[in-house]
Amino acid sequence: MGMPEFCTCGAELPPDSRFCHKCGKPQREEIVVEQPPPPPSAIPAAMPTQIWHEAPSFHHPVAVRVGLFVACIATFLCLAVPFGFVVWLPSAGFISVYLFSRRTGQSLSIRNGARMGWISGILSFLIITVLFTIIAVALANRPGGLPEFFSRADERTVGPQPGPG
Repeated sequence: MGMPEFCTCGAELPPDSRFCHKCGKPQREEIVVEQPPPPPSAIPAAMPTQIWHEAPSFHHPVAVRVGLFVACIATFLCLAVPFGFVVWLPSAGFISVYLFSRRTGQSLSIRNGARMGWISGILSFLIITVLFTIIAVALANRPGGLPEFFSRADERTVGPQPGPG
């Protein structure tokens, strides 16, 4: 098939022109070769789908999950070991910083590490408060209530007290 020398608008066309230089009309059919779509990039399963580069706070979902996990473990250990809170609660702050850094791949500054420890501490406090409230309500609903419970506990530790008169 030969190339036309003139366009339908009357302009003389240069050889091998694809479009008319006067009116812009295409002069021949273009063969379009479709490129196959690129393969989807594989995202490792360990990488989070949403990466935060902000300081840990209660608005940061990974910080809250890590803090809650560590707070639950620290609270259990504090209740299981007498005076264990001296060891477990400060350790919870360090462990939460380690787990947060490992989960997000983000290294924390001293200030952000303190924030992460603060989140774990607040959540530990809330868990302990809820547990002690449940225990206090359960003891208050017993016959005799809290005064009876504490007087019996006092008798077990000190011994029976002489009654009035």
